[in-house]
Amino acid sequence: MIEIKTYSKPKKTGSSGGSSSSTKYISGVISEAEHAGRADKAKRAEVADQANYAGTAASAQNAAYASEAGNLREDAEILLQYLSLKATKDPQVVKGQVKFEQLLRLLQGFSLGNVCGFDGRGNGIISSIASDGFNSASQQGFGIKPDDNGRYSLSITDLIVWGKAIISSIASDGFNSASQQGFGIKPDDNGRYSLSITDLIVWGKAVFNELEIRKLSYAGGNVYLSGAGSKLVKVVPVVYNSEKGEYTLSTNREYDGWKCYILADDGTMATQNLWVVGDQARCQTFNIKPGAYDNASNKEYWRCVVAVSSESEFIVNDEGDSLYGDKQFDWIILSKTNCLTGSDIPADGDAIVLDGHQIQTGDESSISRTNVLMLETTGAGTPRIVGYRGITDFTHEDKDVFVLSPDGTRFKSSFFKWVSSSGEAMHMVNYRGEWQKVLSYSYYDQVSHGNGVWLCTNPEGSTSEPMPGSADWQLVMSAQKGEKGEDGVAYQIMITSDTGTVMINGSGEMTLKATLLRNGEDISDTVSNSSWSWWRQSADAEDDAVWNTLHEGVGRNCLITRDDVNRQAQFGCSVCLSDTKTINSNI
Repeated sequence: MIEIKTYSKPKKTGSSGGSSSSTKYISGVISEAEHAGRADKAKRAEVADQANYAGTAASAQNAAYASEAGNLREDAEILLQYLSLKATKDPQVVKGQVKFEQLLRLLQGFSLGNVCGFDGRGNGIISSIASDGFNSASQQGFGIKPDDNGRYSLSITDLIVWGKAIISSIASDGFNSASQQGFGIKPDDNGRYSLSITDLIVWGKAVFNELEIRKLSYAGGNVYLSGAGSKLVKVVPVVYNSEKGEYTLSTNREYDGWKCYILADDGTMATQNLWVVGDQARCQTFNIKPGAYDNASNKEYWRCVVAVSSESEFIVNDEGDSLYGDKQFDWIILSKTNCLTGSDIPADGDAIVLDGHQIQTGDESSISRTNVLMLETTGAGTPRIVGYRGITDFTHEDKDVFVLSPDGTRFKSSFFKWVSSSGEAMHMVNYRGEWQKVLSYSYYDQVSHGNGVWLCTNPEGSTSEPMPGSADWQLVMSAQKGEKGEDGVAYQIMITSDTGTVMINGSGEMTLKATLLRNGEDISDTVSNSSWSWWRQSADAEDDAVWNTLHEGVGRNCLITRDDVNRQAQFGCSVCLSDTKTINSNI
């Protein structure tokens, strides 16, 4: 509503004639001004009335629309343009953006009991997740559940992870490393992980910093420990070209040997050709059943290596194309004539080993290649471990230096020695019995000869006769000749030992045996055991007297132990033949 105010101006009294026209003019101007003012006010009032009417009319129209909207049916077409808060039969589709400011504020901190909710940042918080019908005991469904200690476990049938998974440990149900049940990846007290599993199958490459293998294995045939061994990939006959001083492929039936290719580089790892000229390559197979496989049979050959490759090469066909997947090969040439009599011909797929070496002139450094250590499972006295030395021909006869076998163990004395804790060699006496002219004796061999026992002191051995003044022999035991009686009979006592006459202080034992000779004839069996007595002489005379008393009438055999020897001692024997006749001997 517009308020209209009216203004009135009082009339002036009296006027002079000289000023009437001027006053009239001013009055007219004022009158026009007042008229203009009133017109302007009226105009404003009119506009205001119109505005008021318009507002009223708009309100009335909106009210009409509202009233009409409230009377619309639920299936009215106009309602399809609006989002309803009521439940609808069909999903509502909103084109464009809808913003619920109050709802967003609500979701910033929202919870449903102690089970789930949203934090202040809108992150969902759920205590557990499980599928409908989840049952861990029957392995049905899936679930993420906490235990009584608040630790969560995932129960699921299959797990596929495309990205990174960080897990502190993995173990199967019922895993027990002690009983080797199940599998597990577990850390130890130092945080280092170990994998416990029954079988491990690797289709690609496996790289181990350290690999320890524990298994039961079986070795069929004989296993060689020597300087070289190879599997022959391809074998071709060759002839020796004297003009070129080299071997070439044979184009006819004449040949001087076989060129044997061995793998040098398969593209992943290069190996060294360990064969040298003069090596004896041996191939031997056992127990192949005749007729079971085509072109398969037992074979044996033992041939000398007469040439060795200096560089690897490819195997090519007649057109020059590389064969065997461009792999590189070394080669050796096996002699046709320098071999064991009756040797078979080499063939593709044969396994060969180094078994001896023919030392070339000026190459004595290769003598170690004449030695072989074998684990034999086939042959006489097997299974056994044998060490061979000095194999320079196609035979092992008289080349063994030791044999370890359930049937017996033996060592050649020239190659056997004890070493003290300080590294010094301790010589072991090897008693060889009566000296024989046809035999050769080694360092520290001991023999009986003449009236004494002799020790070989020549490190190179000896074939000479033990006698006084010999540079190779030392007399370590002698027998005293008895004085001739009235009847011209001479007696003497010979003492021998089963293990020699040297005993290392504090260890070992030996048995001394006395033999009574009359004019060189053994009459020991005619003397009773009570007639044999033993005596000892050492630095402790008082203890010697006690020892001698304990060894009176004990027989012709006397056991000497470490308790009987204090640093050094000498032993002897006496035989009482009668009340007036006693024969004495000493060591």
